[in-house]
Amino acid sequence: MSWLAGWKYRIKLTIDSTNIDSDLTWFPLMVRLSASCGASSQDLTAVFDELGTESLKIAVTQADGYTENYVEIEKWDAVGEEAILWVSKSGWSVSASADTVIYLYYDSTHADNNTYVGVEGSTPGKAVWDSYFIMVHHMNDDPDTSHTKDSTTNANHGTKQAAAHPAQTTGKVGRGQQFDGTNDYIEVADAASLDVTGLITIETLAKPTNTSRQVLVGKYNTDLTGYSLEKGFTSPNLIRFGIWDGDTHDIYSTTGLTVDGWNYVAATYDGTLLNIYLNGAIAATPVDVGAITISVNNVPVRMGMQSYDTSLKFSGIEDEVRISNVSRSAAWLKATYYACWDSLVTFSIENASLVQYFIESDWDNDGDFYDTYDDITSDVKAVSFSRGKSDELGKAEVGQLSLTLNNSDGKYTPGYGGVISALLLPKRPIEVRALYNGVNYPLFYGFIEEIIPHPHLTEQDCIITAVDGLDFLSRHDMATALYKDTLTGTIHGYILDDAGWSATMRTLDTGQDTVPYWYGQDVKARFAQEEIDDSEQGFSYIGGSGYFNFEDRYHRSTATHQTSQATFDNTMAYITYSLNPKNIYNQVKVTVTPWELQAEAELWRLEETPSIPVGGTLIWWGDSQYFVDAWVTPASTTDYTANSLANGLGTDMTADIAITTTKFAKTIKLSIKNNGTVPAYITLLKARGTYYDDQTKVTRKAEDSTSQTAYQKRTLTFDGKYMDDADQAQDLADYAIGKYKDPRAELSMTIQNQDAATLTQILSREISDRITVINTLLGVSGDYFVDYMEHNISMSGLWHTAIYRLADCLNEDFWCLGFSKLGLGTKLAY
Repeated sequence: MSWLAGWKYRIKLTIDSTNIDSDLTWFPLMVRLSASCGASSQDLTAVFDELGTESLKIAVTQADGYTENYVEIEKWDAVGEEAILWVSKSGWSVSASADTVIYLYYDSTHADNNTYVGVEGSTPGKAVWDSYFIMVHHMNDDPDTSHTKDSTTNANHGTKQAAAHPAQTTGKVGRGQQFDGTNDYIEVADAASLDVTGLITIETLAKPTNTSRQVLVGKYNTDLTGYSLEKGFTSPNLIRFGIWDGDTHDIYSTTGLTVDGWNYVAATYDGTLLNIYLNGAIAATPVDVGAITISVNNVPVRMGMQSYDTSLKFSGIEDEVRISNVSRSAAWLKATYYACWDSLVTFSIENASLVQYFIESDWDNDGDFYDTYDDITSDVKAVSFSRGKSDELGKAEVGQLSLTLNNSDGKYTPGYGGVISALLLPKRPIEVRALYNGVNYPLFYGFIEEIIPHPHLTEQDCIITAVDGLDFLSRHDMATALYKDTLTGTIHGYILDDAGWSATMRTLDTGQDTVPYWYGQDVKARFAQEEIDDSEQGFSYIGGSGYFNFEDRYHRSTATHQTSQATFDNTMAYITYSLNPKNIYNQVKVTVTPWELQAEAELWRLEETPSIPVGGTLIWWGDSQYFVDAWVTPASTTDYTANSLANGLGTDMTADIAITTTKFAKTIKLSIKNNGTVPAYITLLKARGTYYDDQTKVTRKAEDSTSQTAYQKRTLTFDGKYMDDADQAQDLADYAIGKYKDPRAELSMTIQNQDAATLTQILSREISDRITVINTLLGVSGDYFVDYMEHNISMSGLWHTAIYRLADCLNEDFWCLGFSKLGLGTKLAY
């Protein structure tokens, strides 16, 4: 079952096929969200608890879980916790033979879904209504108390008799308009789209206050032209539908409208027969009028009053007034009735009691996991993965995933045959996620490394291993320009850009440290990131959704991380606690390399005399032994010359040479084109620039003699190449001594999905989450940050075990400059 990427929560909606008499295509489905909605009376206030007023952070998909329908928001009341949505799309069908399933996604962290969701009059809102609808009024005041809005592309908007006449009130679906029976009406100006000459359907929801003859909606004129829908033409409150072609053709219902109650009224002309429907059922004997052409006129469409004068004024409420230039089927009108009465849809929260895991691989590398063969869950027997800090010094290890699959049919054996046989390749994206209580939990996202069938084993298993995005970054060679006085978060962005990492799959803190000089050239992207992390004393890693995360040194001191997100006590977890001497360091050295800007100088020269054919282009890379503040754009004669002869004694061709450059921190790319009429020899080519020269390195250190006596001298070295000066290096040394001079408490916690609360916590936790751990036997009671996690899942028994390595919050909250521990004089690095 596919999940629309990027969304956290979803709700299943099922359309009951017993109320659908034939398949309906592009049917506008009403979806109400409230404390008691749908045929299941479901409480969906959780949607408003999550989104508040952010109504565009939703999506509605078809049964496949990812093909989106369009959504028009008629009403979104975050305070009253009620919404009215209209959902449909060209090509989407509601089935009469089987229940139709759609999904509502919502997530406050998602970007506004402007492509598929909008208010009345928006582009996605209009896409809900097929082209046969020529006017749809939800009867809200829009944009003010003097107007109502048409939801179709025809812009047949309504103008009231006066402001608040009629007045907006509560309708059957959302809001309606209260007509006073004296002078209220809504008028829609005459337009070509309203001049229906053939098939027609008129619909409205009406709540009359009396049985008098009154117009609901129409475009009739005294010259016997147009169309009209009335009530109370004859007693008792019967419905009349008429069309005119110079003569009168009409039909009367055999059942009257309920006074002071809601009625769904619809009337059709199908090219031969006139029909009237009341509350989704035939309410009249069809009248055969044959094939006629309805005569057009220039009077407006009016709701609540006759079109040509002020007679037949309606008293009551109208809602959902629609006109179509097609004859809607009986099945369509029946489904509309059930939809408007909120009894067509049943809501359900998926996996309310049982967790469901999904393992999906993008075998054809098309950028999604939506192909039917991408879901390999049914073949998976066991899953294990790990990610997070490799140790307390803060480096993140490459995330690892291992899957054991049933391969008895040879599906995962390359060359064996089958749909994915030719697609069993490394570096295919793969993800592990869980669905529980309607919440999608991304657990691991990475890339396949090896596919290892084991045909000799009894079980005929296959092992698939994968790594997360840190592996890719550790292989990418960088080539960037020089950046000065740049925040560490910005530099992380430059590194990811250079590596081609998606801008939508990264979460970067700003950074607390400004790097005086930085460039990434001839180094791996991950190495460059770790150097920045060292300077910042921050941390970067890949999360369960595949996003790259950079946390600066203040990250764990922000509001979100100052409150525990879960509590694990004696009953929930197996905890080991030890004082681990592995990461004791009682001498810390931080080395800073001061850089000094030098005057402009020649940094590279071409030693040969190559020739360039007519119209040809040659490329050279000029390399500097220093990193360059600014390359000088090559100047004719000064930096390059050309000649018709290699010895330079022929015709000067310097003016025929065109040079374009691309500049990096230690390299300049020179593309040289010969625009002359004969081959040209490059007799001089050099590159100049201002550059930085590294001066004598300065090392600052801090020591703790008590720790050295107890544990011997243990030295930790930081490369402070990106630090501002020696003072900052000393600050870091002092901080690191305070952090590492004594054994640090190492807490490991193993938990299983023994109950719903524990399982929710297992699925929810992410790196850097703050949790409370209580174990009375070990004397542990405090807050810790999750540094590392390892998960093991048995798909057969649905056992899920998680192991966490935790860091004491007291040691993680701040980077203390100039002080080894928090105190009255502490200066905090933010």
